[in-house]
Amino acid sequence: MKTVRILLVLCSAVLACNRENPVPRISGDDQPLVKPQLRTPARSSCPEPIKRREKARELLVVAEEQCLDRLVKVFRNQWPDDLAAAYLVRAERNDTPADLLRALDTAKGVNRAMALQQLGLTTEAIAAWNEIVAERSEWSDLARRNRDALQRDPMEEWRRLHATPRKLAQVYPAEAAREQLDSGFSDVTTARIVAEVLAAKGDPYLRDVLAAFQHPGNDDAMRAYRNALRRPSARAYEHAAVLLEKAGNPLHLYARFRGARLRFLHEDVVPLLDALIPAGNRRYPMLLASMHTLRAGALEQRGSYPLAYPEYDEALRFAGQSATQIVAALSRRSLNYMTIGSREQGFHDAVRVLHLLPRVPDARAHADAYASAAETSSELGFPKVALLYRNALIEVAQKAFVESPSGPRDGPQHVLAVALRARAETHAALQEVGAAQVDLRRARELTESLSDAELREPLQMRLLEAEGDALLMIDAAKAAQKFGQTITRAEEQHSTYRAVLHFKLAEARRRNGDPRADDDLKTAFKILRNEARQLLDETKRGEYENLWSLYFARFQDMHRQSVRRMIEAGKTDEAFIQDEQARAFEP
Repeated sequence: MKTVRILLVLCSAVLACNRENPVPRISGDDQPLVKPQLRTPARSSCPEPIKRREKARELLVVAEEQCLDRLVKVFRNQWPDDLAAAYLVRAERNDTPADLLRALDTAKGVNRAMALQQLGLTTEAIAAWNEIVAERSEWSDLARRNRDALQRDPMEEWRRLHATPRKLAQVYPAEAAREQLDSGFSDVTTARIVAEVLAAKGDPYLRDVLAAFQHPGNDDAMRAYRNALRRPSARAYEHAAVLLEKAGNPLHLYARFRGARLRFLHEDVVPLLDALIPAGNRRYPMLLASMHTLRAGALEQRGSYPLAYPEYDEALRFAGQSATQIVAALSRRSLNYMTIGSREQGFHDAVRVLHLLPRVPDARAHADAYASAAETSSELGFPKVALLYRNALIEVAQKAFVESPSGPRDGPQHVLAVALRARAETHAALQEVGAAQVDLRRARELTESLSDAELREPLQMRLLEAEGDALLMIDAAKAAQKFGQTITRAEEQHSTYRAVLHFKLAEARRRNGDPRADDDLKTAFKILRNEARQLLDETKRGEYENLWSLYFARFQDMHRQSVRRMIEAGKTDEAFIQDEQARAFEP
């Protein structure tokens, strides 16, 4: 009997299904699997038991949430050829993008192309659709349309609208505003057009800044602001902000925000943002969206991850329809979810970001999106997919580096160095040591040539960690040395990162038979207990309660392994104490 392939063609924003699309069918059958007009099909419960393959396929089209979970298990155990389609259906219907990763593990043909496209892996999806076009099968027309849609340049509209400021501000409000702010209002006529459009859309910030140009003292203040743009430093921005505030120009808010961004990695900017956010009021939503995103990041630097979630909610509320600002908030929130142990939620945000990228002209936003997708897919246990995201990130970073203007290029050079360092870590996780070392050499060359020490020094620290990751499988003693050097440099880093470094050092020493491994584990757990104690002191319980269990359950595998080793070594009293200390912080 001819083998039957299931094809899932979901009507989604990614595929832009419409009534002109052909009805997707099960190959070799006349029965449609998913009709385009049925965005959400009727639901059905599962009968007991499911014994026939055709019955399971029929249920897949209409199954409710719990039934879908059962069907996935049934296909996995009995008919694995259909498992990818089951995952794809559940990913769409239950809004669980992590199922796309699971689908990709077994998907072939159209299902594979579909999974790649839904995952935002554009280069690989285009190649997969091309293969289907070449087959000249019943799916060729669909494959051609999807391939052509993916090949459209997302920057084309940006370039086309750039000559017409009014249209640009309508379609890309955040980018148009930032362009004026970051140019120091070099073209006041264009700035007034953009300000008029943005005020009509509900954000009068640029209009108020331009109106203040008539105030006494504004000329000196603007000269100081433009000097800060040319030679950025926290001190220069604060000097400009003082003069701007004295002249009654609300541009002082943005000047202080830029200064806070420069100080972000080296000091606690939460108090500064606490003063800025009320001053921004609700009149300036785009500026407030950026401030709340930065404040969330600053709380994470403190190790107060659950406290950052209200800030992300506020950032998304003020961002409105600005894709760039939504991407900025969700990319960071994705990594926060991953850090506290909510991996699937983190990947959910990451995939949502990837689907917004065609509306975002900023290369740094694209880099952040691929970085969050890589980190979260790796944490979910899919390092090969993470490597595809790393490759996409490096492609974006290399293009930005090549196209950057002559002169100081620290920004794009730093992004590329970070991307190469991160890909080296992924290669190390895949035990591809040679490839990891190639990336690390290139990353170190770029890092050493950075002119800005504030960018260079943190990256040098992370490169030492990545070198330790690459050495762990082949030379544990040298890996331990690298992790030890990283810890020395990481004194000012947030607590979770320092704890992770001690866990890594403990593992390297354990592999090398070094008894100090137990001390490293104790140090890591002590750091985490202090972090938890600080959070309990700062937080009023109630909101985001669902995240607390995840937060306190981080590193449980390492905790259990440590307790087991102590018991095996006869250190039962120490094992009991460590276990009780861990339980003390359970919610």
